[in-house]
Amino acid sequence: WVFRNWGIGCPMVLRWVQIYGFFYVLCFHFLRPLVAFITKRIPERCRTNTWAAGAFSTSQMIGLSMALFHYPNLVLESGTGLQWAWLEMSVAFLQPALIALGMSALPFNLAWWGNTTLGCYVFHFYFKDQVGMWV
Repeated sequence: WVFRNWGIGCPMVLRWVQIYGFFYVLCFHFLRPLVAFITKRIPERCRTNTWAAGAFSTSQMIGLSMALFHYPNLVLESGTGLQWAWLEMSVAFLQPALIALGMSALPFNLAWWGNTTLGCYVFHFYFKDQVGMWV
């Protein structure tokens, strides 16, 4: 039942699912060294709570703008509309980077929440349709 068919093929071989999986694995292995490398090069005056709040707010505004003016992201999910690839790919990288910068100034340990994010996505991907039928 884990790899069940919704009439469009097995989710383990769908092209758009493989792209997300690739980026999760890539970020898991290389994001922390990259953040450490970039952090050393950011000027001290830019490592303040104000810059973090600005990064977080910008990330939220980018998400809001994309939801209002360019939904759904067809390039990433269906491979169509390639004229928008520059926008969708840049937002797909910029928005999470800004939210990570913004959350870095939060004085709480959010390690548990970050570790459960992938599990949450996988859970929703596999169970949202079944629960929707129950409701």
